[in-house]
Amino acid sequence: MLATLNSWAHALFDPLHLTGVGRYWQPMLISWVLHVGFVKLIPTVSKHFAPELYRRMSKEDKRAWKTSMVGLVHAVYDSWFIIRYFNDPVLNNDRMDGYNPQFELYLALAMGYYAWDLTVCILNFKSYGPMYLIHAGLGVFGILIMTSRHLQFYAIPFLLPEFSSVFLNIRHLL
Repeated sequence: MLATLNSWAHALFDPLHLTGVGRYWQPMLISWVLHVGFVKLIPTVSKHFAPELYRRMSKEDKRAWKTSMVGLVHAVYDSWFIIRYFNDPVLNNDRMDGYNPQFELYLALAMGYYAWDLTVCILNFKSYGPMYLIHAGLGVFGILIMTSRHLQFYAIPFLLPEFSSVFLNIRHLL
């Protein structure tokens, strides 16, 4: 069955020159599932570490809290990868075709987050509206392009705003 799914992923994405999706659909899916699981874990952790605060939250506030917690964790690991690969010699020496397979794996894991974010925006469209949906869609689209063995260097400036997301999510949580 896994071989069939692999062949389907390659048949679907390789003609679109999105070969990274064909190679990394499994880490993307695992990342998406982990983000969904993390959302399910947040209420339990919040009740343990901040019981009074979490108890007073409305249903809408709890949903926003969970989304912000996931966004905070994502922004922290995005920031770590940006710092780690910012001066990668392979990517810096060939900005068009420079290729680093470890960085591509990171992009695949990040894609799981952006796919999760897009899912949240679609399922909660009334709360988030079209602007968040467009933002999430552009995140998915941008990462899809950068998992194609080309343009990996440009993933770093594309993801650079995630540095500020750490502080924005902390501010939102406070």
